[in-house]
Amino acid sequence: MLHRPGELVTREELRQCLWSPDTFVDFDEGVNTAIKKLRMALGDSSASPIYIETVSRYGYRFIAPVSLLPESEKPAPLPEPSPDLVLVKPLPRPSDLKQEKFSLSQPWLWLALAFGLMVLVAVAIYEK
Repeated sequence: MLHRPGELVTREELRQCLWSPDTFVDFDEGVNTAIKKLRMALGDSSASPIYIETVSRYGYRFIAPVSLLPESEKPAPLPEPSPDLVLVKPLPRPSDLKQEKFSLSQPWLWLALAFGLMVLVAVAIYEK
């Protein structure tokens, strides 16, 4: 969007820039999340945009003024992160997730039931 400020960037163009053709992803959710994160980082909102305007069902437009810095004022490029410093933890597979079972042998459950029963008895006695 910054390469074409003020111009509409379609959702399809964003898809082509972000994901290769052989990548299968929930595109709509991915783009929506990316735009939300950009807005949050910029302090922007979809209701009253300052930077990113949503063009419903078509795409987005960067609406803030953009100007290029002269070559002498450009900041030095950031160094590439070292591969050994980048930690990537894979997401667990659903089969690896521990599933909690509901059990009547848990003491807190019996305490909650006993307390509830005491409240019901007290209310019944009080209303007589």
